[in-house]
Amino acid sequence: DAPFRPGASLAVVDGIAHLFGGLDGNDTPSSLFRIDTDPSPAAFVEVPRAHQGAATGDYQPSFIYDAPRSRLVTACGANNQWGMHCRVRVIDPATGDVSEPEVAGPMPDGRGGQFWVHDEAEERLVVFSGFRDGGINGTTFYHDTWALEQGEEPLRWVHLDAGEAGIAQ
Repeated sequence: DAPFRPGASLAVVDGIAHLFGGLDGNDTPSSLFRIDTDPSPAAFVEVPRAHQGAATGDYQPSFIYDAPRSRLVTACGANNQWGMHCRVRVIDPATGDVSEPEVAGPMPDGRGGQFWVHDEAEERLVVFSGFRDGGINGTTFYHDTWALEQGEEPLRWVHLDAGEAGIAQ
């Protein structure tokens, strides 16, 4: 059965979709599901170790597969432990091992509802926009753009653009 996880995010690893985070009732469990499509019909298989270590789930996380380093990366979102945040976690797609790596540079303000794109050519996760509180009915919305540089050790946040007004209030 497919897990119902509103606010979960999807990344593809070697042609296999992986579903991370989302809500389970009022909880944000560290759920990682692999969606196996062979044989048909598709089956959702939970990767069990994603529940250990630095594991905590997120609602609407930025979530990508960093192929050169064979890892899933999640950054920003909201959960019951940290609230709105831009902390970074790395997940091994084969084992589900979760770690919170060292990250250099100033960190973006915690946010939810952000957009993101995986810039594979430049090896970075680009995060832009989002809100700080109150969701779409809130009072603080971001207009900035950040990049999480994947090809650097340690990973590094870079502030690319403050946007026209920085933070709209």
